[in-house]
Amino acid sequence: FIFRPTTVTVAQAIDNLEKSYQNINNIFQIGPTPLILFSEKEFKILRVNTAAKDFFLKDGKKVEMKKFLANNKEVVSGIFKKIKTEGNFKNKEINFKINDFEKTVLLISACKLRFEEQDTILVGFSDITVQKKSAEELYVQATIDEMTKILNKRTGLAMLTEKIINKEQFVVVFIDIDGLKLVNDTFGHQTGDRVIRSVAEVMMSNVRTQDVIGRIGGEEFVTLLPETDC
Repeated sequence: FIFRPTTVTVAQAIDNLEKSYQNINNIFQIGPTPLILFSEKEFKILRVNTAAKDFFLKDGKKVEMKKFLANNKEVVSGIFKKIKTEGNFKNKEINFKINDFEKTVLLISACKLRFEEQDTILVGFSDITVQKKSAEELYVQATIDEMTKILNKRTGLAMLTEKIINKEQFVVVFIDIDGLKLVNDTFGHQTGDRVIRSVAEVMMSNVRTQDVIGRIGGEEFVTLLPETDC
């Protein structure tokens, strides 16, 4: 849902270019999608549209396109290798490095075509860094318990249900903190919350990588131990 507008835009731009030679000139003049045309033999930049040029203006500071490509040499080489071996591709998420401190996620589509009597590779892309970050934040909000940073009740029980349906072998451990009400009444709820967080941290530090821990209530936890018997 989050990526659909970008996905459709990039894919349609590539489709249009494959269908008609004339569209190449048209979309380089007015197309909203960033496009870069490379020579297939030398990977030399032949044409860049306005949208692509604008992409390399980050916060008003120009990012050298050649430097950007050089900093991501292995990634770019992988794109060209993929299109040479597998053919055209659409809507592939690829991480790029802008500098030593900043990264971006681009949605890439690419196709091979004949242009001005030479073999070329056209790459179209959209910056989905913000959308990707939003998606990750939504995922965390939907699956992680804010207080303890472990799985929340819905996610924990969903994973338990999935293992039961798949008839997997596992052990489930339900854990309840005794006396938490007394702690809350005596020292306050902030102290009680610290106790809950401390218990979660102890549990996390004493399980295997494949084990799953979730908080299913105020002071109740569930632990799933895959491939384990009693």
